[in-house]
Amino acid sequence: MKKDTETPVCQDTLFLPFGSVFYKYGEGKLPEEAIYNCHEKFVLVGNKVRICEFKPFANVDSWHITGNSGRWSGNPPRCNVAFYYYNITPCM
Repeated sequence: MKKDTETPVCQDTLFLPFGSVFYKYGEGKLPEEAIYNCHEKFVLVGNKVRICEFKPFANVDSWHITGNSGRWSGNPPRCNVAFYYYNITPCM
């Protein structure tokens, strides 16, 4: 269970192919939110914002830092090609 004095710590090294990730930092200069945007001609699929949440018993993997308790909420979004930018006729 989270104690009032604990602050989750998440990595600020997320990557979004064909897009970018911006971070909203809290009082302790730690990332609290990750905000995703796609480049022009791409659309975001998934959540635009992920929150750094408390997670007890953090393990070492691509979403955790050993010894800290943070994990980004949900799954990472992706950027897909926005086909409405192109004059593509479906095959019949």
